[in-house]
Amino acid sequence: DHRNAAALAEALKQSSLTEKVNYGGTNIVIFTLRPAMTANEYLEKIRAKGILALKTGERSIRMVTHLDVSEAQVKEACEILVSL
Repeated sequence: DHRNAAALAEALKQSSLTEKVNYGGTNIVIFTLRPAMTANEYLEKIRAKGILALKTGERSIRMVTHLDVSEAQVKEACEILVSL
């Protein structure tokens, strides 16, 4: 879980939509979007591509990895997140 979360954090750091990524070595990644996009807009975009996350503020989002999410699924999610 932690390795997958670290991969998500790295992908989010590469995304042009991300302003700040908070990752503390657990299975939770919290990040802030740049002012051009709200959390609701971002969540709609990623949900359409099969990625789920939670809004924690107007521009902040929380992602959590679980044992039932494979490394291959996380790799695919990372590719999608970087491409946004």
